[in-house]
Amino acid sequence: MGLPRPSETFDRVYSPPEPPSTAARRSAVVKIFTVVAVFAAVASVVMILLADGGEVGGPGDRATVVARSSARVAPPRPAPSSTRGRLLTALPAPCGTVSRPTVDRLVPRARGGQSANLTLATCTYSSAGAGSRWLRIETRRFDPADGTDPVAAARTFFAAQWTRAREDPMVRTVRLERQDGLGDEAYRWYKIDKGPPTVVGEVAIRIGNGVVTVGYSGEPPGPYAGPENERKYLAEAAGVAREVLDALK
Repeated sequence: MGLPRPSETFDRVYSPPEPPSTAARRSAVVKIFTVVAVFAAVASVVMILLADGGEVGGPGDRATVVARSSARVAPPRPAPSSTRGRLLTALPAPCGTVSRPTVDRLVPRARGGQSANLTLATCTYSSAGAGSRWLRIETRRFDPADGTDPVAAARTFFAAQWTRAREDPMVRTVRLERQDGLGDEAYRWYKIDKGPPTVVGEVAIRIGNGVVTVGYSGEPPGPYAGPENERKYLAEAAGVAREVLDALK
């Protein structure tokens, strides 16, 4: 038999678990505080709504007020064409838009004639004899009562006048062109009648749902299509048209 093995005593080494790192502890703390903050915010909103009775639009509905104010970023929608600008609701007296001194200067010893209804008014001043002249003012108003857009109707009528001026076989057109600075759109037309030897300066204007047409005619000395006559008759017609526009305001 062999010798018995001597008993040996071994000391067991104990290693405790390593503590968590500082970064991990900080992350856990941050998460806890975040959760607490969220719950606190939700509780505050609930308390505010309950205090105001839960009515949307109430004086304490702060969340709704903030949402509405932040949503006002889109530009307003344009108004329909029938509501843009001032509309003519009635026509003035047919011969009440031009001053008497203007009439006496343009048409000496003038005789006047007029007619009117709810949508059309005309006034004509004329003189007889040598150097006879006439001045005619026509004012149209397009009424929305028939269910149409009055501005669109006036625009269509004005376009038809422009087309007629370009194609009128009864006159010789010397100048026909658009004119800026009068109403919403305007044109001026200098023409010579093929009948009696007279010249006509005409200015037509659209303003909203109204169309104003002024014609000034006479028997000027010298060449009918001369530049001096053209400037004179177009300038006088434009001046009368401005007086009419002022009377419509």
